[in-house]
Amino acid sequence: MNRITTRGMGLLVAVLMFTSSIAIMAATKNEAKAMAKKVEAYFNANGREKTFAEVQKDKGQFEKGEIYVYIFDMNATVLAHPKLPSWVGKSFKTLKDADGKFYVRLLLQPYMGGITIIS
Repeated sequence: MNRITTRGMGLLVAVLMFTSSIAIMAATKNEAKAMAKKVEAYFNANGREKTFAEVQKDKGQFEKGEIYVYIFDMNATVLAHPKLPSWVGKSFKTLKDADGKFYVRLLLQPYMGGITIIS
């Protein structure tokens, strides 16, 4: 896991890479990092409201192939999600993975804010 800290952003942006055994061109970590930087630049230029609205768009500028962005806050509440808009406003702080670990809590624990790339 790589971390790029962004002061003042106060939220976590997760850039997800989903790979498929049938995918011809799998997303790379560099592409995910580039997408995270793109979101950061957009946020700095346009602010919170416009960034959230843009991230919320399915097949928008923050989606490329298998990579897309969603945003949640430090309470694990989803603020923008292009694929699952019904998740917006819901907290996933108690979400457990297959091993029974609180996945989102563990993800948030080391960060006070910024961008996290999950691969």
